[in-house]
Amino acid sequence: MKFNWKSFANILAYVAVVLVGVALLIQALIKGNNEVSGIIKMVADIIAYAILIMCSFTYAKSRRSVVFLIIWVIAVILIVVSYIV
Repeated sequence: MKFNWKSFANILAYVAVVLVGVALLIQALIKGNNEVSGIIKMVADIIAYAILIMCSFTYAKSRRSVVFLIIWVIAVILIVVSYIV
C-alpha cells in the first residue's frame, strides 16, 4: 500500500468519524457522567481540525501566492488559539 498525505488524511478522517460515533454512543448510554464521551469527542474534534488544516494547506500551496499562505497561517493560529482558550 502506497502511503501519502491523502491516505493519511483518509485514515484520520475514518478515526475521527469512529470516535464521534463512540462518543455519541457513550453519551446515550451513560446519561449522568459524560466526561468520557467529552474527552473522546475532543480527540475527534482535534483530528477533524488536523484534517482540515492539512487539506487547506494543499490548496493554499497550490495557489502559488504568498497571500494565500499568510491567510492560511493566520487562520490556523486563530483555530489553535480559540481551541486552547
